[in-house]
Amino acid sequence: MRSAIIGIFEDSKTGTYKKLDEKLNGILDKFANSHDKAKKYKELTTVTVDWENHDIIHIVGLGKEEDYDVNKHRKLIGHIIKKLNYDATILLDTFLPSNVNISEFAFATSEAYHLVEHLPYSLQTDEKQQEALIIAIESKYHTHDAVSEGE
Repeated sequence: MRSAIIGIFEDSKTGTYKKLDEKLNGILDKFANSHDKAKKYKELTTVTVDWENHDIIHIVGLGKEEDYDVNKHRKLIGHIIKKLNYDATILLDTFLPSNVNISEFAFATSEAYHLVEHLPYSLQTDEKQQEALIIAIESKYHTHDAVSEGE
């Protein structure tokens, strides 16, 4: 199974969001309008779809756009990755507020993923190490250098 991770702001719809919603035949708008809680910061909602090579979409609430910054983004990505059971593609452009440094967000996304993947498990629990997930970071912007640096 393959999943896509999409960010959704509480109070605005970015151009990327609108284009993606169009490709998904209105699923994002339909879901966002009927589930206000889904847009709250750190809310993770899963929708089953048949879209390109994805079977599942994880819709992640980002809260208010003006409150969302690179530090909140880093924490959020780490939180999401800990909850994943399937390989995924993070659609970075859906997580970008207006007028931000895209390289900072790409770096923070990569950094959060790699920190979570390499966290040592507690010696006090019987928690088994999860199989490594394959996480892709996709953007229309050139972010390869920032992603590599974050790694």
